[in-house]
Amino acid sequence: MGCCCSKTQPPDPGGRYVRQEFGDMHINNWQENDDICISSSLLALTNKYVLDTLAVIRTLVDNEQEPPVSMSKLHTIADQESGWLIVVRSMVHVIPLEDPLGPAVIALLLDDCPLPCKETVVNLCKLFELSKERAKTAWKEPCIHRNICVILGCIAEKMAGPSSIALLTPSTLEYLLCHLDQDNYPCVVLFAIIALEKFAQTSENKNTILTELGEGEENKLRKLEYLVNSEDLQKKQIGFCAQCYM
Repeated sequence: MGCCCSKTQPPDPGGRYVRQEFGDMHINNWQENDDICISSSLLALTNKYVLDTLAVIRTLVDNEQEPPVSMSKLHTIADQESGWLIVVRSMVHVIPLEDPLGPAVIALLLDDCPLPCKETVVNLCKLFELSKERAKTAWKEPCIHRNICVILGCIAEKMAGPSSIALLTPSTLEYLLCHLDQDNYPCVVLFAIIALEKFAQTSENKNTILTELGEGEENKLRKLEYLVNSEDLQKKQIGFCAQCYM
C-alpha cells in the first residue's frame, strides 16, 4: 500500500510554488489557490505510461517480478499531490471500456501510488465535477463514468474513515446513486454499486447511503435484485451485488 504524499514531500521553502522536475517535464503547483498548471507534454507522457502499464500487466506471471518501468514512472509523478491528480485524471480518460483488465490496473496503480491527503481527495470530486447531472451523461461516455466509479471505490477502501467521509459529499453520493438505473450501461451500474459498498465500510457513510436509498420499492438496489437471474453475466453480477448490499 502506498504512503501518504503529504508525509513524503518536504514543505515548500517558498510557501507558494512547488516545481517537480521529471526529465524535461515539469509539474507546477500553485499552492495558495490550488490552481494546477500542467504541461500538455506531461499529460501525454502520463497517458502513455498508463497505457503501457495496461499493456504489460497481462504478461506478468509472478508477484516477485519487478514492476514495469511505466509503473515506477507513474509513482514518481504521483509523489506530489498535483501529480497524483494528473495520474488519476489520465486513468479516467485513457483506460478503455473494452479491456477487461482496466479496473484491475486502476486498482493496482492507485495501490502503488502514494496516498493523497484529505484535501486532495476532496479536490478530486471537484475535478470530476461529480453530480446527478453529470451521471445522466453516462450514455455518452460510459468509459469515463466506469473508470470514475472504480477510482472512487478504490479510494474509499484505501482511505476508510474521515477521508472516506470527506469524499462522500452529497454530490458524490447523488452521482453514484443516479447510476443505479437498469437502463444504464451494466459496467457503470456494477462499479457504482461496488463503490457504494466500499464507502459503506465506514459506518457513518453506511447510514448516509441507506438513508438516501430509502426503503421498499423505491430503493434503487431492490429494483436491480431481479437481475441475478439474468443470462448476461455482467447483469447477473449487478443482481448479486444488489442482493448482498441489501
